[in-house]
Amino acid sequence: MHSYQVDVDKRNKPLWVIMGIASFLTAAIVSCISTLKISPFVKSLIPAPSAFFIFLVLYWAFDNWLWKWSTFKYFFGISEPNVEGVWEGKLKSNTYQKEIPITLTIKQRWSKISIAISFNNSTSSSFSAAILCSKALPVLTYNYENNPHHRESDTMTRHIGTAELVLKDKNTLVGNYFNSGERKTEGAITVVRG
Repeated sequence: MHSYQVDVDKRNKPLWVIMGIASFLTAAIVSCISTLKISPFVKSLIPAPSAFFIFLVLYWAFDNWLWKWSTFKYFFGISEPNVEGVWEGKLKSNTYQKEIPITLTIKQRWSKISIAISFNNSTSSSFSAAILCSKALPVLTYNYENNPHHRESDTMTRHIGTAELVLKDKNTLVGNYFNSGERKTEGAITVVRG
């Protein structure tokens, strides 16, 4: 997975809130430990967690799951959509006038994303991405590297390209792709999340 960009200004708000919660929880835990009626020796064996440790735990939970929940999305003003999942559909090449069945797999956390497409004879993997939320509909745009399967290496070469997919509704991505290098192909992609 790699980082991705979002064209909104509120991206740091969750970090500040999580830092504040971590500081509050640390103070509360230290206060609770100090009021326990146990011997000073046992108290010395119970380390109070640091604010940094609590921040890491809270951030991990937020980054992996909490940001997807509607309550957290509203509270933090998160506008980027959750596009994680397996998407099935077709790619239609304008160059070769062919329609190819594809499986697009997106892994997404709040801070990272990866997009992969499986074809019969190759696999594409993203190396940079952005989700544009300021448009009428969210747009997932990414750069990818396509690598042919070993058996196809004589007829197909490694190449890079760009795809731009519009989230038409929460389970439909539609857009275009462009390849560079020797292939110089382009076409349309339509996929539906299963």
